[in-house]
Amino acid sequence: MSFLLSVWFLLQSLVIGLCAYAGCVKGLFSRHPSLLRLWMGQMVVGLLGSELALHLFIYSLISMFVFTMLGVTHTWLGMIGWWVSLVTMVVLLHNFLKGLVSTHEIMSAAKQLHVPPSTPALPIASPVPPNVLSVSFWARILGVVTQRHYPHVRRTRDISYGTHAMNKLDVLYLDDAHLPHGRQAKRPVILYVHGGGWQEVDSTKENHGIPFVYHMANQGWIIFTIDYRLSPTHKMPAHIDDVKLAVTWVKQNAHKYSGDPNFVSIAGGSAGGHLASLAALTSFTVKQEERIPNIRCCVSIYGVYDFTDRNNIWTVKFVPMLEKLIMTDTLQRNPQIYKDVSPLEYLHCEEDRHKVLGVHVPFLLTHGTHDGIVPIEEAHHFRKTWNEVVRDKKLIMVEFPGGHHAFDALQSPRAIYQNYLIESFLFKDYHAYMTGKK
Repeated sequence: MSFLLSVWFLLQSLVIGLCAYAGCVKGLFSRHPSLLRLWMGQMVVGLLGSELALHLFIYSLISMFVFTMLGVTHTWLGMIGWWVSLVTMVVLLHNFLKGLVSTHEIMSAAKQLHVPPSTPALPIASPVPPNVLSVSFWARILGVVTQRHYPHVRRTRDISYGTHAMNKLDVLYLDDAHLPHGRQAKRPVILYVHGGGWQEVDSTKENHGIPFVYHMANQGWIIFTIDYRLSPTHKMPAHIDDVKLAVTWVKQNAHKYSGDPNFVSIAGGSAGGHLASLAALTSFTVKQEERIPNIRCCVSIYGVYDFTDRNNIWTVKFVPMLEKLIMTDTLQRNPQIYKDVSPLEYLHCEEDRHKVLGVHVPFLLTHGTHDGIVPIEEAHHFRKTWNEVVRDKKLIMVEFPGGHHAFDALQSPRAIYQNYLIESFLFKDYHAYMTGKK
């Protein structure tokens, strides 16, 4: 019996140790294209070892104590497991503290926004910085499940915004009784686009961006989170067509849900960040021969900005994946269809054309430095091109030290502080809009 317990303890220690190691390195398998099948697996183990480092540390500590009391250290396998578990706990504690310390840089970026205070005329309150000394902060981190921390947020599901079965959206909002000072005016709107590699891999509005959408709804914003057509059943540009259709629907119907149709921002993560950026740069209304953006602000979280990989930054077979699953033709035969859905392409415009689409749309890019799925260089090149081409320098990029892909999928210090950063970014623009400064 003690031998079986020792084997179990050793295997458990090795698995948790792998997660701890993956949590502190960048792209465990991304530098080895031959290990493509393990590409997505690194995201899971990386998240467990970084964003859930505290949970694994507590579990390992309790497990180590229990197995020691059961006598596993009397066998050589058990002793190996004991030492592996000890080293693993040190690494996990390091990973968690690194994530906690990195929030100082995020707070610094938020302070540089110089967010103005709220006024009685605004229907929402100004952002409140997270307090690491508060009970609620640690309750959110240890509780993991997001919805239970926002009991006053309501969610209406599966509203149709188009004719296809996938054209569904949910609306999240704070009930009127808990609005700041009982304000009943039209509230700012956010359209959230989920990620998932543009594919049918159980990625839906129900399981993406949960900490973000619930936090913003709890702050008084009206949130529309959408489903859209996915590959391989549907090929690009069906995805972006649906997102732009949802933008139009939200602008026409936001008032029914206490939303302000004149202040609709868009946000998304990963593939959703790509689609949000593309929609912000190409969704407009023509008035007196001038293109008026339909989007007020865009937030792209570890997004993709170039389907052509013109800067050769992907270490895995990204373009072949697009050719096989997402696009209708290959890059070599039809490069234009790849450019048409690349946000980076819309920053390249001739001087004699109309204003560059999106130049008057403030952008916030966030990306983890340890992202092994979407290289952070994607965001670097987008920012570099923006600064070279777009005259209105309204793009902000914030790097999250140690952050892996989908670092905001769980309630962690990085996710909590990112929510505050995004809220500050959007609130600043909304304050200017409401006070007539923009």
